[in-house]
Amino acid sequence: MKNNLKSTVRRVCAVAAFGAFLNFSAAKTFGIEGLKISVQNETNLVLGWPSVTNATYIIQYSPTLNVTNGWQTLTNYYPAFPNTNWTEYTIFGAIPLASGGGSGTNGQGGGGGPPPPGAMVESSTSTSSDTSSPSPELEPGDVIVPPTPWIPETLPGGAILRANGTYTPLPPPPGMSRGRPGGTGGPDGGVSGGGDPGFYLVVQNGVTCVGITNGMALSGTVTIPLEIAVPTNDYINGAILNVDGTEAPGGVAVVGPNNLWTFYWDTTEVPNGTHQLSAQVIFSEGSADIEATNLLTVTVSNLVSFPYYYAAVFGQGVGMWVNAQSAVNDIDWEVLIYDSQTNYLGYFSGTTNNGSISFSWGLQTSPNSPPLMDPTFRLDYYLFSAATGKSLTGGKAAASRLKIGEAPWTPSGMMVACAPIDGNANHTAAINTLVMEGVVDPCFGNMPGGLQPVAFNNPNANAWTWGSDGDGITLLELMHQCNFFYYFGHGSPNSFGIGPNSSVTAPPTNDITAFWINRTLYNFPAANFPTNSHPYKLVFIDGCMSGTGALPEAFGIPSVQYSTNDFMAAGINSRAFVGFKKNVTIAIDQINAYEPALQAFWSGWLGNRSIHEIVTNCQQAFPSYPMPSSAVIYGATDMAKFSK
Repeated sequence: MKNNLKSTVRRVCAVAAFGAFLNFSAAKTFGIEGLKISVQNETNLVLGWPSVTNATYIIQYSPTLNVTNGWQTLTNYYPAFPNTNWTEYTIFGAIPLASGGGSGTNGQGGGGGPPPPGAMVESSTSTSSDTSSPSPELEPGDVIVPPTPWIPETLPGGAILRANGTYTPLPPPPGMSRGRPGGTGGPDGGVSGGGDPGFYLVVQNGVTCVGITNGMALSGTVTIPLEIAVPTNDYINGAILNVDGTEAPGGVAVVGPNNLWTFYWDTTEVPNGTHQLSAQVIFSEGSADIEATNLLTVTVSNLVSFPYYYAAVFGQGVGMWVNAQSAVNDIDWEVLIYDSQTNYLGYFSGTTNNGSISFSWGLQTSPNSPPLMDPTFRLDYYLFSAATGKSLTGGKAAASRLKIGEAPWTPSGMMVACAPIDGNANHTAAINTLVMEGVVDPCFGNMPGGLQPVAFNNPNANAWTWGSDGDGITLLELMHQCNFFYYFGHGSPNSFGIGPNSSVTAPPTNDITAFWINRTLYNFPAANFPTNSHPYKLVFIDGCMSGTGALPEAFGIPSVQYSTNDFMAAGINSRAFVGFKKNVTIAIDQINAYEPALQAFWSGWLGNRSIHEIVTNCQQAFPSYPMPSSAVIYGATDMAKFSK
C-alpha cells in the first residue's frame, strides 16, 4: 500500500506531543528468595530454599559482609533435591558451642564433604534479620544491586544503582540468613550457643535474568539485570539476551560499574504472545566459557508492536517501509510523521481488520517534491475503534517510533578472505591452502565477475593471515574497503580469531570481537544513529557458534531471516550472513576434504545462486565432508549475487 502524505489530521492535533515508549519495571528480586536457616543438634546449620528441578547451586560462606573478607565456596553444582521444590544443605559444626567447642565452618555439608573451593561467584544474594528502615524510592532507570563484596557501596543491605552511575544504600532487608550470637534457635533465624556462624549465599548456577519469572507478562522496554554465578574469574567480554533461541531484536546489553551487566529489551520488536528467554555471558577465553540460563517462558503484550526488525531502518533519500501490528484487529489508524528536527510533516491513515499497519513512503511531502534527505524520522501511531471511532488510548499516541536512515551504497566488489595464525605451522599451512583454493581462487581467479582482493601478506601464495604482531588492527582497517568477508578458524558468538579476546579498551591483535567491528563499521543497530556506517553484502564466518551472537549485526546484517523483498520495501540493500549455531570440529586431515564444499559455496555465489540454495547444496552434495548441519543464514536468505 503506497499513500501520499496528507498535510492535515482528521482526528488528532497535527503538533501532537512527543510519544515515548511504554515502560515496564520488572520486580527486582535477587538470588534465592525464601532462603531459610535452621539449627540441628545445636551445632549444625541447615540451609533450605525453593529449588528448580535439575538446577544446581553454589553455596558459599563469609564470616562478615565486609569487602576485606572473601567468600569461601562450600560446594558448587550442588543438585536440587528430586521430586520436590525444596532443597536443603547441612553445614556440620557450623556453630561453635558456648564453651568454645565446635568446628566453625570447616565441617562437611550436604550428603558429604564439599569439593575444593572454586572461584568466587560474580553476583549473589543473602537475606537479613535486622530491622530495616524505609527503602529509598526507585526512579526510572534505577536498578537494585544486591550486597556484593567487591562493590562496597552495596554493603551490607544492597543499594540502588542510579541512572547517573551513583549508588544509594538500602537498609538490610528482614530475614537475613545469618545466626546471631546468643540466639535461642527456631524460625526467627537465631542460633544456640555463643558463636556467630556468619553469612551464607545460595545462588543457582549459570546466568539469571533478575526479576523475570515463568509466566510473567511483559510490555514496553524492560530492564533486566543479570545475576552471574559461574566458577570462573575470566573477564566477561559480552552479554546476550536470547529470545526463542536467537539474539533478541531490540535488546541492548550495557556493562556498568564493577562489570555489572544489564539488558534493556524493547519488547515491541517481537510479536505479541509467548516467547522463551535465556541469557548468555561471553568470557574472554571464548565459547567454552559460555554459561546460559534455563529457558524462561514469558508473554509479551503490547498495543502496538514492530515485529519486522528492519522496519526500523529506511533508505536515506530513497524510501521507507512502515510496518506495525496492532493488538486490536478492527481499527482505523493514523501515523503522524515528524522530521529529524521534530517538524510535523503530515500523516498517513487507513483501516485494517487484522491489525496490520503497513505502507511505503517515498519520503516526499507532495507527489512532485524530491525525497527528503533526513537521517531520521519520528512516527507516532494513533488507533481508533472501527465501530465507534473513539481513540483506544484517550487521544494519546499508542506508540512512537524512531526510523533510522541508512545512506545508499553500492557493493565495492572487494573481499577479505582470512584466517588466524594459531601457533601450529601445520595447521596454519593447511588452513591457508584451504582458504586460497576454496575461496581466493574461485573469487579472484579468471572466473567472470570474480571479486577483487584486498591486501594479502603474499597474494601469490597465502590467504590473509594475522598473528600476534598487531595484524588484527590492520584487518579492521581493511574492513572499510570491502563489502564481502570470509573467515575460517576458531569462533565464538561474539568474536573470531585466536583468543584471548581483546578488552573494550585495547584494540584487538589476535581476536576480532563484535565490539571492535561495531567501533569500526558503525552499523545499525549497534550505532543507533549510524553515521558513516559500512554494511556488508555477504559475510561467512566459518567458525564455532558464529551464528549465535552479535557478529551478524556488527556487519550491518539483522539476526533474523528475511527475503530480498523485505529489504527492497525498506529502501535498503539486501544482505546475508552465514554462520553456525553449534561448535564445529574439523581435524587437520579433514581440511582438504572440506575444500570442495567451500569452492562450491563461492562458485555458487558467483553463479548467481541464492544463499539458501548454496548452503543446501554444500550440506548435501559433498559426502566426504559437507558443510555442517548447524549452518544458519540471517538477512535475505534468497539473496543472490545480482539481488538489489
